[in-house]
Amino acid sequence: MMPRQIARMGRQQATVGKSFLRAFGGGSSAICSRAVVSKSAQGFRLAALGRSAAGTSSRFGGNKGGLSKFSTECGAASVTPGTTQKATELEFYCGGAMYPSVDKTNGGEDSFFVTYVNDNGLQSTGEADAEDESYMSKGFMMMGVADGVGGWATSGVDAGHYSRQLMHLSNEFSLKEDPSNPNPKRVLFQAVQNTDKKGSATVCIVSLSPSEQGASLRAANLGDSGFIVIRQKQVMFVSPIQQHSFNFPYQVSSIPQYSDSPMKAETFNLDVLPGDTVILGSDGLLDNLFPDEMATIVYQAKANGTKPGELAHILAKITMEVAIDKKRETPFAAGARQAGFPHEYGGKMDDVSVVVAYIQQGSKL
Repeated sequence: MMPRQIARMGRQQATVGKSFLRAFGGGSSAICSRAVVSKSAQGFRLAALGRSAAGTSSRFGGNKGGLSKFSTECGAASVTPGTTQKATELEFYCGGAMYPSVDKTNGGEDSFFVTYVNDNGLQSTGEADAEDESYMSKGFMMMGVADGVGGWATSGVDAGHYSRQLMHLSNEFSLKEDPSNPNPKRVLFQAVQNTDKKGSATVCIVSLSPSEQGASLRAANLGDSGFIVIRQKQVMFVSPIQQHSFNFPYQVSSIPQYSDSPMKAETFNLDVLPGDTVILGSDGLLDNLFPDEMATIVYQAKANGTKPGELAHILAKITMEVAIDKKRETPFAAGARQAGFPHEYGGKMDDVSVVVAYIQQGSKL
């Protein structure tokens, strides 16, 4: 299905300009239905995993602001240049994976990037480099996922070209950010403004920096990609979905009439702690695994000394198994029933992108 054209979108997007640098907000509306994976996961059994209604509500209604307990415990984080010695010793250990749907011949439409700091300065990686590598970052990390909208294929457009360009540009602009005061929404906005490939995508960008409280997580999310924060076995936060209607997410495009304004990206500013795990994913992940299921997998993996790059692949492979299970309860199926499709059950075939980050201090991992 071709993206819907939104009247006057070009004018609304053009008027954002420099006002973005002064405030978050504004925007309009727009865009497309989504298109619709299988390898075997090793070492983790899905039969042992539960599923919760809380995972459903965080994606498709209910707890729109994530989990209230986390919002209460963790107020708005501030990043200051003069952090304590303890904060500066924080490390962000990360890795990613991207698995295309098995029914696609174009390599899929997802993309991701990670910008990190090592002894050689700012570095970056993406799905082209994602074996099961893990990268240690000191003092700053920014990561993003983009999910190209497969509906463009009916018009002969490969939205993967757009999502990859969007992540390439996001990576370039992330390298220009002040590590002590990063702004994911500025990166998202600048990247969207500079795309010229046809297509559209949902996008989520997350930064991690030291703070007096532990670490500051800042994020900008537009559409149905997103992130979750896990502490031990507990899901502490789930980013809410943005959609015009069921399976019709907010998305950005280089073609104004097919784009929501990037200014509509929802922003988050959270305190996270050493020991926490952040999972960033496209809807291929989030539509198939409930947050509590991911928390169980993360807890088991970290207990076994699994590196984040390896864990990203484990999560992607488990997701692919769930995607072909026609009877399993999933967030997407539960959301479909809430939206009026009473007989919807099972997984959802799609590309899967996962980036995993461990926030750690003095860890041996």
